[in-house]
Amino acid sequence: MGILIHTTRIPAANASPWIMDTDDFLSMLNYGKSFVIGNEARIRQGAVPPGRVRLRQWIMLQHFLAEQCQGILFWTQHKASVALETIEREHLLAPAELERLAQKVEVVYPTLPPGDGVKPTEGPLTIVYSGCTDQDKGGDIAWDVFLVLKQRYGEAVRLLYVGALPAGVKDRPPGIDVLPVVERQDYLAILEEAHIFLSPTLRESYGLALVEAASRGLDILTTCGEGMRHVGELFVERENALFAPNEWPRQRKIAQLTEYAALLIDDRDLLQEMRQNNLRLVKSGKLSIARRDSRLRHHYARMQAALGRPYRPVTEALQEQYGLSQRDFEDDACWAQLLKRTQGRQVSIRV
Repeated sequence: MGILIHTTRIPAANASPWIMDTDDFLSMLNYGKSFVIGNEARIRQGAVPPGRVRLRQWIMLQHFLAEQCQGILFWTQHKASVALETIEREHLLAPAELERLAQKVEVVYPTLPPGDGVKPTEGPLTIVYSGCTDQDKGGDIAWDVFLVLKQRYGEAVRLLYVGALPAGVKDRPPGIDVLPVVERQDYLAILEEAHIFLSPTLRESYGLALVEAASRGLDILTTCGEGMRHVGELFVERENALFAPNEWPRQRKIAQLTEYAALLIDDRDLLQEMRQNNLRLVKSGKLSIARRDSRLRHHYARMQAALGRPYRPVTEALQEQYGLSQRDFEDDACWAQLLKRTQGRQVSIRV
């Protein structure tokens, strides 16, 4: 029995076979940090010479070309295609190396267990917005949509805003409930009772909150286009979700999302149809756990078969083959840091 490693967002430097899943391969490659906090600013300010950045990119890619790397699991095809196209355009790998890298790439969609999807049939229809930060999650747009819906539908809708209010909002009109970010179990209980998930987000690396809402049988109103070019992979428009392009002016997005919400409020058959489509998507479709687990078992079997193969550390091989020094593997060239939140505390782990 050997050790198999499944890592997220950063490569492993280990004798054991490993796979990595990633929502943003290029951020790891360009900035060397998960969530790119700190190092992106250093690079943009010129604190790290361009040659060192390119060296790090090349060194990190060598880890993925090593035999110990048995797979790179991208969360979306869009991100996989952009990553491979960028590596080719920037000539970060030779053509033969790029082909080897591409052969390790597969798209495996993260997902969540489905709920029962049973919704209240009496009383107001509940629409939920949730965002840890209002700026990039479109909290200001959601708030304005809520204001229009409350004026139009009154007690026929319950509007629940979860997260920090947008800057400048002081008055809370009756009928719009505001909650801080809540514990996960409490949040899932909210989703179980809700009908529509409103997410006017400017960007998502994947969109797990959208998948989570779909897994609880919510209809989805969200964005597409810039920052959300992958969303069509996850949800079919007018089957699982309704989209407003991020390229549109703010007022047009507000108007479109408001009309989409009104459409679902007024057409309960469409509301029910989209709910069933989303439950089916997560229970047995492309976002099902069974489908994801099947692909993971395939990769784990490959790793199992690779146990015990000769191993030479990538850095050691590169030092010998290319005459690199230990300095070439220090922070500004290979800076990787994993950030983890535990009960409100941030834990930083250098790797």
